[in-house]
Amino acid sequence: MKSTAQKDICIVILAAGSSSRLGQPKQLISWQDEPIIQRMAKIALATSARQVVVVLGAYAEQIVSTLTNLPVHILINPEWAMGIGSSIRCAIKFIQQTMPDTQGVLLMVCDQPYLTTGHLEHLIQTFILHGNPVVASAYEGTAGVPALFDRALFQELLQLSPDQGGAKIIRNTPNLHCIPFPEGKFDLDTPADLNELEKRKS
Repeated sequence: MKSTAQKDICIVILAAGSSSRLGQPKQLISWQDEPIIQRMAKIALATSARQVVVVLGAYAEQIVSTLTNLPVHILINPEWAMGIGSSIRCAIKFIQQTMPDTQGVLLMVCDQPYLTTGHLEHLIQTFILHGNPVVASAYEGTAGVPALFDRALFQELLQLSPDQGGAKIIRNTPNLHCIPFPEGKFDLDTPADLNELEKRKS
């Protein structure tokens, strides 16, 4: 159930990569009986965020069909091969043009299988209640995605180099608030990761 958030938040799912180390589109890996990108979109849609944007690039034609029945905005990043920073820039530009009242953007990826709506909502409500410029997830001694950025940082997000993610901004932000997400350390980058996920499912 959506809570009564007091700020307009947009969730951006960064899912444009080619999964080169995995050897297959990670966006289409089956997780909980559906493609993981579809599962992540549903998790995002169940939060109090006003809008959900999915940025695609590699394999976009295959992936779009898994999202067509969901109320998300689908962006195709023509520069996806340059790196995740280009997808962040693509999303922020779209949000500034079409959702000018957005007060914060929550960046997430599609390959953290243990992500939950509850964790995303915890990030959102912490941002609303405490007003930190960044509310990030904490795992393995670091702070990372999913992470929520105040609109005051949109310009910095736009200025990321194409191969940079939000970690640089997270590291350099004073008054950073972190929410523990120990399961965030597990993502799907390699065949070994996929094998581990299969073991955990069985």
